[in-house]
Amino acid sequence: MEKVSKITVERTSGEEIILKLWFVDRKWQRVGFEIIEYNARLIFTKTRNWIGIFSESDRRLINPGEEAILHVSKTVYKAMVRWAGSILNDRREEKGG
Repeated sequence: MEKVSKITVERTSGEEIILKLWFVDRKWQRVGFEIIEYNARLIFTKTRNWIGIFSESDRRLINPGEEAILHVSKTVYKAMVRWAGSILNDRREEKGG
């Protein structure tokens, strides 16, 4: 059974949004998240001074052809930036390969 990392973010409206970790690529300093409720996958990249979404191609649909929200609220965006930062700034060595 696959263990999935996820967190719940409460928007100012009280709506709860579940963020699911999609992938981590330490070599390219990228982290991907899925938001099932929004039909969205968002990819965050770490640069020298910033973590964020830098390209429209970093906003993707989970299920093409279905409605999606690819531009999220500040509360949800900030939660993803914090989570991506904690993952990418972790200094532990990668295992395997």
